[in-house]
Amino acid sequence: MKRGIFCTIGLLLVPVIILGAKEGYLGVYHKDLSEAMQLAIGVEHGVFIKKVVEDSPAEEAGIKKGDVILAINGEKIEDEDKLSDFIDENPGELVELTILRGGKELKLEAKLDEKKTTRHKIDIDIGDIDIGGSDEDVPGIAYMALLIPI
Repeated sequence: MKRGIFCTIGLLLVPVIILGAKEGYLGVYHKDLSEAMQLAIGVEHGVFIKKVVEDSPAEEAGIKKGDVILAINGEKIEDEDKLSDFIDENPGELVELTILRGGKELKLEAKLDEKKTTRHKIDIDIGDIDIGGSDEDVPGIAYMALLIPI
């Protein structure tokens, strides 16, 4: 006669170290332009600046809350993903920003900083699982599924 499946869990300590790659930093909170915003200000692309971080490259360059970034180094910025990707991929670069402020296009220069990264050490307990059926023992199975957003 078969019995139900049961598990016993032993502990195994696994050190995990996450190292961040160098990424650029401008120091703005932003969002995509809605269709209504595009119509209101008369543009087809750009990213709206919701907030400028104090003492950031954006503040030093003169970017202000309410500005719309239209281009970086002449390259159209169509959405916030493109803006984030450009910034992340160019730490330490001096860039020319084309912005819209009060209906006028302005050119500003900003030196992208390097995003401060933190090194994390994580100790994870994972189980050594023994699965048994009837009267016989089944060899232990050790596995780990680890999802860490970076």
